[in-house]
Amino acid sequence: MVTPLTLISMSSVTWCEWTKSEARQRAHDKAFAKISFIELENRTYKRDIKAGGDGRLSVDLLQRCLNSNEKELLTWKYIAKLIDEDE
Repeated sequence: MVTPLTLISMSSVTWCEWTKSEARQRAHDKAFAKISFIELENRTYKRDIKAGGDGRLSVDLLQRCLNSNEKELLTWKYIAKLIDEDE
């Protein structure tokens, strides 16, 4: 089984070169980038739903995508909160 520590020791990057602070900052940046992207997608879904569809996808499918994205957004916000609380 591969654990995070195994992955770290297998890579050429060590904790000496890549500090916990740098890892935390990268994780923070990735989480907030994902949150921003999901929020952008949600604005597009809402706009397309209001317009009656986007010409490719039905309103029903767009609504399901939006609902799924809302759950995904909550998950990423929770992950970001955990990263921010990590010392």
